Amino acid sequence: METKYYRGLSDHEKQTLREGIFRRLKLSAPADRSPRAIWKTSLWVGVAASFVIIVGGILFYNGMDHRISNGKLMVQTGANELKKIRLSDSTVVILNANSSLVYNSDLTTGPREVKLTGNAFFQVKKDISLRHFIVHAGALAVTVTGTQFNVNARTPEVEVALASGKVEVNFDGYQENKRYMIPGDKLKADPSGRSFLSGKIDASIYSAWTRGVWDFRNTSLEDIASFMEEYYDVRCIFKDARKKDLSITGVIPVNTVQGLIQVISETLQINIKQTDNQVFIQ
Repeated sequence: METKYYRGLSDHEKQTLREGIFRRLKLSAPADRSPRAIWKTSLWVGVAASFVIIVGGILFYNGMDHRISNGKLMVQTGANELKKIRLSDSTVVILNANSSLVYNSDLTTGPREVKLTGNAFFQVKKDISLRHFIVHAGALAVTVTGTQFNVNARTPEVEVALASGKVEVNFDGYQENKRYMIPGDKLKADPSGRSFLSGKIDASIYSAWTRGVWDFRNTSLEDIASFMEEYYDVRCIFKDARKKDLSITGVIPVNTVQGLIQVISETLQINIKQTDNQVFIQ
C-alpha cells in the first residue's frame, strides 16, 4: 500500500521549476534593470509562480505509515493536512485534517476492516469474492462491498453520507436497528439511544473536498458552517442568526478554513473572524 499527501513546494523546488519553465519557453531573465526589463521579468515570474501553484496542488509525495502492532498500520494527519492512502486491496481513502486511520497491512485476504477517527472519504474497491469492507468509526460499523461514502467521526454522533453504491450501517456489535443507505442519504448516530437521524444531502458536496474544491449549489450558510465544523474541526458561531439563510452557488478551490472564510466573507459581504478553533459569523 502507499500513502500520499499534499504539501507545498520548497523555495528551491519553486526556483528549479521556474528555471525549467523559462528553458522550455526559451526565455531568460533580462540582464539590465530598466523599468521595462523589470516589468517583463515580473510578468514572467508571475506566470511561473502561477504554474507552481497549480502544480503544487496536484503533486503527490510518498509518506511513511506508522506501524503499531499485529500487522496493523496507522496514518495520521495534522491541521490543514490531507493524505491519500491506497490500501493493499486498491481501496482509496482520502484522510482529512486532524484524523487517523488504522488498518491491516494486508487486506487482500481475510477481513477488510479499518478504524477511523476524524473524517475521511472512502472509495472502496469491489472484491471479486464480495468480501465486505467495514469501517469502524466511533460506535458505528459501516459495511460495504464497493462504493463511495464519507464518514465524519469527529464526535460520538458519527455521520455517514453516501455518494454512490449502497452501505449498511449499524452500531458496532448490535444488529438490531440496522440501516441501509442509497446515494444521497445521510445518517447521524445517536449513541445514547442507539438510533439514527436520517436526511438527504447533495453527494457532490461531500466528495468535492477530496479534489481540493467546495461545490456549493444554492447552499445555505448554515449548511456551509456545518461542513466547516466537520472538515476543519472548528466551531462556527452565528452572532446574527439571520445570516444562516444566506446562500452561495459556485465551485470554490480551497483546502484551508482560512481560504474558505475569505471567499465566503467577500462573496456575501459579511464579517467572519477566526480565533483558534472558533469561527464567528457576524
